[in-house]
Amino acid sequence: MRILFVFLLMSAAVFGQDEPADSVVFPDDFFGRYTGKLTIDNGNNVQEIDMSFELSATDQEGVYNYVLGYQGQPPRQYLLKTVNAEKGLYQVDEQNDIILDARLNDWTLTSIFEVQGNLITTREEFFTDGRMIFEITMVQTAAPVLTGGTSDEIPEVKSYPIRVVQKAFLTRRD
Repeated sequence: MRILFVFLLMSAAVFGQDEPADSVVFPDDFFGRYTGKLTIDNGNNVQEIDMSFELSATDQEGVYNYVLGYQGQPPRQYLLKTVNAEKGLYQVDEQNDIILDARLNDWTLTSIFEVQGNLITTREEFFTDGRMIFEITMVQTAAPVLTGGTSDEIPEVKSYPIRVVQKAFLTRRD
């Protein structure tokens, strides 16, 4: 845990925002079309594909276009809906009866959901200089690795080996 905490502190220092937080408005200050390469690593091989992400206004207050594009596939037209901006609560509406809860913290929008035995974490980290990091991590929930549980002071811990990591460094192309 100490190593993770130190890593998080170092990451914040390296990737820190370049504007005061109170002068930045989410999502408005991050509108645009971002493009780059998505790296997909499943532990056995790594591939790279073109990717795009678009965030833009709609005619509905608190509802935004949230579009993902992957090489060779039609764009995925989602909506980002504000639930409570002050608390950083949003939803990603896939417009097919699937709605994913999301939370914004320090310009990073995170969702965690489970589908078909896979636990998936998505992160979109926005920077005020027109960059963003898009990341998806997937684990299978069926076969956790169990450790600990040897006493009242040491609880059982379930660890889920990571099966797939998708990561892209995207740049806004307004």
